Amino acid sequence: KQSHLYIQLARYVSEDRFADLADDILQVIQDVRYATRDWQAMRAKVKECQRLIPNAKKALTEEDRQEYSEFLNYLYEDNFTLLGTRTYKRKTVKDEFKPVSNSGLGLLNDSAGGFLNGEEKDFLRHAGKSKTLEPVTVFKLHKKSTVHRRVPIDAVCVAHYDDSGNVIGLQLFIGLFTSVTYSRSIRGIPLLRHRASKIIRRAGFTENSHDSRALRHVLEKFPRDELFQYNLDQLYQTCLSILYLQDRPRVALFKREDILGQYMSCLVYIPRDRFDTRLRVKFQTVLEDALGGTCSNYYSTVDDSPLARVIYILQVKPTTRKETPIHVIEQQLRDIGRTWAELLDEAIYRKI
Repeated sequence: KQSHLYIQLARYVSEDRFADLADDILQVIQDVRYATRDWQAMRAKVKECQRLIPNAKKALTEEDRQEYSEFLNYLYEDNFTLLGTRTYKRKTVKDEFKPVSNSGLGLLNDSAGGFLNGEEKDFLRHAGKSKTLEPVTVFKLHKKSTVHRRVPIDAVCVAHYDDSGNVIGLQLFIGLFTSVTYSRSIRGIPLLRHRASKIIRRAGFTENSHDSRALRHVLEKFPRDELFQYNLDQLYQTCLSILYLQDRPRVALFKREDILGQYMSCLVYIPRDRFDTRLRVKFQTVLEDALGGTCSNYYSTVDDSPLARVIYILQVKPTTRKETPIHVIEQQLRDIGRTWAELLDEAIYRKI
């Protein structure tokens, strides 16, 4: 049996582009074939990793181990669209991690031809240098998925431990979190609910007090991808700062660097009555100039909160990167925001 696809192009494509277009279509079909062919085998790998979590004894409480185990079970229960996986073993020389031959499945199988390209090297370099490798690490890849949704790929790295609790290997899973992860409360998402509980306990607010509920609201509204990737100490400081912004709305900037050094995430809060597209573009220009990056995407949120929120994703290169202090950038944004508010007030006055 055969299935047929009919593709109609919305605009004219020159003859010399047809060959490239055909290659791209065939590559997508091949990627879908790899991902679906190895799906059950990849799910089995998730379960295998889950059984190894109890060996992660050092600096972990039983509560931590249980949460990591439940998170892997959450992935196993189809809350993560698995696209590929590969095993890495730690070498004694320089603590390097090397891919295990023929361990790749899905888009990371050996015949796929280096799907991750340079990102795999960056990932292994980071893992080799890390002194406190978490049992489970969630991060984003720069490469966009060719299967399911055309968005940057999610990656989950699971550490393998021996009986003494030493890291002896890694299992890398790539895929996409399903919409459920972004729509449901963090109370129903393992790992996120654990991180939120730690933040709230650390803040020391009385249970069910106004401040406690307000902090939980900040965590619920915090961008999900960022909630997975923020360092716990940085997340604590950021969430408390956002909490205090509710009482005194003003422009504020929070910056996070990707663990692979490929991009920066800039979270900007702006008083809602000042926010519009022109101000968003002005802020983008300031961030690009100050950090030496190029904005590849942005996500804005405007709701009933007194603050609008924009996340700028800036791609950075070592050759163009700038180390402008964050307080200097934040002051530039505030100055622009203050001037913008004055211009808006003047425009309203003239209209009246």
